[in-house]
Amino acid sequence: ICRRDAVSPPENCLAGKCTARPKEGWKLGQKCLFDPRKDQGDCGTGLICVEHAQEEYRCAKSCNETKDCPSGETCATDLGQKKACIIIAKIGERCSPSERKFCRTLDPNNKVNCRRGVCTGSLTLTQLDQKCTKSVQPGQFRGDCDKGLLCLGVSRLESKCHKECSKTSDCPSGEICTTQPNIGPGDPKKACVKPVKGGGDCDLTKRLLCEQLSNKFFKCKRTEKPDGTFENAGKCVEIKEGDACKADLDCGSMRCTVVGGTPPAKNCLFPCEPNKFPCKNKARCAPLVEKGPAVCFPSGPRKEGETCAPFAPAEGKNIDASKHCTSDFFCIGIQKKKDGVCVKQVLKCADCTTKQKCLSTGRPPNQRSFCFLACSGPSDCKAGTTCATLGGQKVCGPTQ
Repeated sequence: ICRRDAVSPPENCLAGKCTARPKEGWKLGQKCLFDPRKDQGDCGTGLICVEHAQEEYRCAKSCNETKDCPSGETCATDLGQKKACIIIAKIGERCSPSERKFCRTLDPNNKVNCRRGVCTGSLTLTQLDQKCTKSVQPGQFRGDCDKGLLCLGVSRLESKCHKECSKTSDCPSGEICTTQPNIGPGDPKKACVKPVKGGGDCDLTKRLLCEQLSNKFFKCKRTEKPDGTFENAGKCVEIKEGDACKADLDCGSMRCTVVGGTPPAKNCLFPCEPNKFPCKNKARCAPLVEKGPAVCFPSGPRKEGETCAPFAPAEGKNIDASKHCTSDFFCIGIQKKKDGVCVKQVLKCADCTTKQKCLSTGRPPNQRSFCFLACSGPSDCKAGTTCATLGGQKVCGPTQ
């Protein structure tokens, strides 16, 4: 045993030898003598002498916030009441108060402690394909699953652990990395699943998902039970963009989206983000209802000045894209007519040509301007449209 404070300068046991304190003071992590008169004790400059474990004082770096600490360390009060830089250890990692390694978890339901030198949670970690409990923290998908796994919903009342992935090479042989719908609270997430071809048996509770091809999409068609719920197992059947739906499970890799109407119509459409995940085939990426998610609205063949379908389909009916405008035009309804007309949206009316008339809807900052084909009589308009007065302007609009 070294003569800690029995000699001057005091000694510490370093690398198996009793070593006298350097003139500049003890270094980071070395034992020190606590002095109630000054936080530094007999540590070097920039360090404080704090209690790491019961009656064991060591030198730690003083801090006010995490940016004061070395990379990978956090400013906290785990060492007594004084702020010092510590190292955060997660569940399953090594912990040691004497080495400033303290256990932390983001899940408030899973209290974690340092037991026998390892961070151990109060919850038993769940393994792949086992039932799990989702985290109450928004954006936390691991739940009580083991490291590298996600707790994702597989039915209305059940969740299971899935292997997290970003690409198929992250998954075991025979599995693919794809979007799992994550039934219940939480957004869909990428996870490893077992792909099933068209006509095959699917079951989300067994991670058996219908495969999605570049030109064909499938859903797991399940039998509805008398209480309105569905059997877990089903058959992979082909679906098309715009098909009517009741829930995301009806849409494969698409989302069941409210597209408008009264009562509200829901149809299968691809989710999108204008700058990150644009739509294929030049489809327009935009919310279809106020505060709704951005989705790809199927484009059609109708060109400028031609009639189109401006309204959402009736509830339970599929979207008929053959009556939609091309992605360059918007379908605008006029004077409660059944049909609409394809027109070009512009940032300002000056962008319209001499063969067009500009009409605006709404007020700034939500005002939108559109270029309608100008006319002086019905012969100037295309089939199915006629020359009508709208907003004081003569423009081509639908006849019915």
